[in-house]
Parts: sequence; structure tokens; C-alpha cells
Amino acid sequence: MKNILCPIDFSASSLNALEFAAKLALQLGMRLSLLYVFTEKEFLSILKKDDSLQQFEHANKLAEEKLKEVTQNLKLEFGENLNCKYHIEIGVVSKTIVEHIQNGDFELIVMGNKGINNLEENTIGSNTHYVLEKSTVPLLCIPLQAFYHEFKQIVYASDYHEQDKMALQQILTLFVKQSPLIRIVHISVVDSEEEQERFRQYTEELKSFIDYPSLQLIHKASNEKIPNVLDEYMHECQGNLLVLLKQKRNILEKLFHQSVTKKMSCFADFPVLIINGQNENN
Repeated sequence: MKNILCPIDFSASSLNALEFAAKLALQLGMRLSLLYVFTEKEFLSILKKDDSLQQFEHANKLAEEKLKEVTQNLKLEFGENLNCKYHIEIGVVSKTIVEHIQNGDFELIVMGNKGINNLEENTIGSNTHYVLEKSTVPLLCIPLQAFYHEFKQIVYASDYHEQDKMALQQILTLFVKQSPLIRIVHISVVDSEEEQERFRQYTEELKSFIDYPSLQLIHKASNEKIPNVLDEYMHECQGNLLVLLKQKRNILEKLFHQSVTKKMSCFADFPVLIINGQNENN
């Protein structure tokens, strides 16, 4: 059975992401795997105490009781058909999550994010970007203020990358059961004849490769920053999932281009799915 991983720290944002993960696991017929990580700070503070072993056993028991309660509540809310398990690990949260992903067999990672208007402190939200950088598994970032809706209106931001085909196949693999309308949006600074011809060729090539009826391609010309244009378009078309392809940049690109992926995953007020377009980890 395929697996969805949802790291949690019992903060509001991670529990909101958990709701998304549970509903997706049911719809996609996947097993939901929860991961709780004892932070390095928590573990070291226990080791300083005289009764460190007893303190650790107590802390571990409390975490396990919380996780059992969470899984029981999920079963009550979503039914016994929800296949759910949990794991407890110790370490630096971000690195431990990535190691857990690398040692597991996961189709999707779902993580909470604080969102643009929320200052809540939580360990999961602050580590989402590290996981984004290091993991090759698709990462679904859920802002605290997002409410679950089936992903019927999906927007994929394209930069005419060859791996768009792979990314679209992954989108369909994950969400085809929801029969979404997928809008592929390319944003350029100019709207020249050359740009229009390039968009036309891209459209023909993509449609000949992807046999999916509910597929639209849109070209937008704007001088605004790409994250701002995408945010505006998502609200304009009432999109409920933005998909981005994470690409490996060379040194010059890193110096002169801001990461659209990082900006959108950290500050969007709607779910953002990041698909890794790299052949290997950073």
C-alpha cells in the first residue's frame, strides 16, 4: 500500500495539515503515517536531570498517548477504513523528517505551514522549507487558514520546462479521482509574437503528450513579480491547489533570481504542492 507522511507537533497548523492528509489518504486509498520528533532541545534538557531515564520514559509515554488519541479521533471522524500508524523519533526535527522520508516509501508528504498572516510558533512550520529543499517526494504545504476542499481547480505554474510532463503525470496520478480542471499557466514579461509562438508550440507538444480532457493552457504577460501574479490568478480563478516544479539552479541563477517555490510555499494562503524536478537531492 502507498503511504502519505504527515509530520506533526500538535500545533494548530500541523493538525490542520493532518486533516488534509487524512482525507487525501481515504480518497487515494493510501496509508497515513504520522511522525512525531522529539526535538534536540527537549532531549538534552531531559538528559541533564538526575532521573533522566524516568523523565525520558515519561515524555515518550506522553507523546505516544497523544498520538494514540489523535489516531483514535481520526478513526472516529473518518471511519475504520482510514489506515493510520504513527512513529516517534529523536533528533533535529528537519533532518529527522528528511531521513524518515528517505528510509520510507512515501508518495506524498503533507506539512503544515504558518501562512502569511499567522505568527504561531511551531516546529513543523519552521522546518517545511528544509524538507522542501532536501526531499524528492512531492510536498503538499498547508497554510493554517486553509480549509479542506477537493482539489477541483488546480493551477500548475509552467516555465516551459521539459519536466512539466513528469510533473503533470504526478498530478494526475495523485488527483485524477477528483476529476480536477488543470490550468497550466505560463507568465512572461512580454507578449511578443515570438513568445506567443513559443507558447503555441508548448501547448501542442503538451496536449499531444497528456491525454486528459480537462486541461487548459493560459499565457499571462505581466511586469509584476511572479509570486504576486500567481497569487492574484489563484484568487481570480478560485484555484484550490497551486502546483510548482522545484528546479535545481546554478550559482548565477541563485544569485539573481528569487525562489518562486520558496515564496509561494511559505506565504500563500492556499495549499501549494511542490514537485521535485531534480534528479538528486541538493
